[in-house]
Amino acid sequence: MMLLLVLLFFYSSGPYWLNAYEIGDCGIKYNNFQQAISHGTASKYNEFPWHIALYRMDNSSQYEYICGGSIIDTNVILTAAHCVFDEEQQDLDYSRMVVITGKHNGSWEHRDVHEQRFEVVSKKVRPTYRGTDNRNQDDIALLALNDSIKFTSIVMPVCIDWGGMYEPYEEEVGIIVGWGYNENGVLSEELQISNMQQRNFGECRNNVGKGYTSFLTSDKFCALNKDNSTVEQGDSGGALVFSRVQGDNDTRTARFFVKGILSGREKKTGTEKLTSHNSYVLFTNISNHMPWLNSTLLTIIAETNVRKVCGLRHITKTETVNYVTKYEEYPWVATIYMTKNNKFFGIRCVGSIIHQRAIMTSFWCINDLRPHYKGVQYKILLGKNELNMKEDVETQQELSIVKIHKHQNYVDWNSRAENEMVILIVDKEIEFTKSVVPICIDMDRKVPIKDSSIGMIASWDIDECHCQVMARYKYLDIDDCSQAFGDSEEYQTYITSEKVCGRYVNGTNFMHGSDVGAGYFFLKNVTEGERHYLQGIVSKGRPTHQEFLTFTNVELNLRWISDILVTIYNTGAW
Repeated sequence: MMLLLVLLFFYSSGPYWLNAYEIGDCGIKYNNFQQAISHGTASKYNEFPWHIALYRMDNSSQYEYICGGSIIDTNVILTAAHCVFDEEQQDLDYSRMVVITGKHNGSWEHRDVHEQRFEVVSKKVRPTYRGTDNRNQDDIALLALNDSIKFTSIVMPVCIDWGGMYEPYEEEVGIIVGWGYNENGVLSEELQISNMQQRNFGECRNNVGKGYTSFLTSDKFCALNKDNSTVEQGDSGGALVFSRVQGDNDTRTARFFVKGILSGREKKTGTEKLTSHNSYVLFTNISNHMPWLNSTLLTIIAETNVRKVCGLRHITKTETVNYVTKYEEYPWVATIYMTKNNKFFGIRCVGSIIHQRAIMTSFWCINDLRPHYKGVQYKILLGKNELNMKEDVETQQELSIVKIHKHQNYVDWNSRAENEMVILIVDKEIEFTKSVVPICIDMDRKVPIKDSSIGMIASWDIDECHCQVMARYKYLDIDDCSQAFGDSEEYQTYITSEKVCGRYVNGTNFMHGSDVGAGYFFLKNVTEGERHYLQGIVSKGRPTHQEFLTFTNVELNLRWISDILVTIYNTGAW
């Protein structure tokens, strides 16, 4: 059902595409014929429209084929974690990877008529995956692409059995395809088919070779070939699919559902190689990973929506060093206000939109324990043109907070807070408009901030003009900041290891409101143009010297941020 909702936004067009793609279609073979890898049978052209080829640029700037995978959404690929994982570095640079859909010939140089090529912009691997150190448990990954796949009858997603309605029965035969190395050790050019029979887990455990049982983790199942073929290196990541007739039992309505992701097979040695086609093959059982798969897929969809618009401003006048801005010029600024006894109680702080359901700010902004604040409720206001709470405007959005994710290492040492950032989950999706967009976060540290770079803070002036104001601060890393004010005991108190600081450069201080929780952001030149990226969160702790501010460093908390965003759609994890 989730796939259907997503695909409602996409359709095929133009004479280039052979057949119209029906909204919601998945798992339909292009050539409907009786199916007859090593000793495998070559598939017909684009017979398996969900299968993709994954390539990676090597050190000589040549692209080499590494794995297969399956389309499961408009810009999401399902594959094996070990395909995008390096045993030594415990990671692999996905920015050097390319996915090709609609491909029949596995050669990078060969251009199939209907192929589409995409860059990988994000990868999601289960945090518990550790490669062979953990026996390849949780060998599953999702890859996000830089653009939407154009679906047709020869390029479409595989079906996923979200409701558990189409589980294969024991000893049922499924299909896997791939360009893996053939029996002569040569990478196949044509996509090969292998028929695999699902086998009982106990049988597999009792019959595999010594030393292989440790890889039979609880999230795996086994299969044996049924046509004198087997899978080889290079077939990894491909999907084992099973056919399910839909509707009136007409075989022409059959859809293919993915059950397993190829993780590995039993290795034969010596004379055993002659019978290697009888090896047990291991697949990651996606049924064991449905909650993660569901929430992570939705996270990628949300990240894609953010990526399209994040950090963009619609500037209507020439910038000067000091000026009063219009709200839509910094449209990621979220106003945190208070109510008490269902009445407006005051403006508290500002934060930054980072997701369709999430605002980032300082924990202090929603954690005042003074008696006067007892019974206060905090709410979020977006898209306001000016700070007039008595009048609503067409562009504004009002949200309630349903979950507070305080940093797990937050410590408040007599007002010198450490790791004081917080992510607020709101009750409904934020609508991105010209006046309301998220700020970008450099999750992969591709565009680092240089020392002495000029960043900005946008907040409300609640004392004078009741309008949004902006100030500039020169970036200083924590070591330079500490050295510059080594003789100031007061300032040293606020310099903790997870912070950076900035020096005010506007000339005169016009920040008359509360800037705690505001984002410290920088304009970066990236592939798609100029965008603003969040680098820090204004800390509540600061010296009386107005020339300097301390910021909780966003860059040091990327893993924490990512983990929370992955769980946003997992209602039980809120």
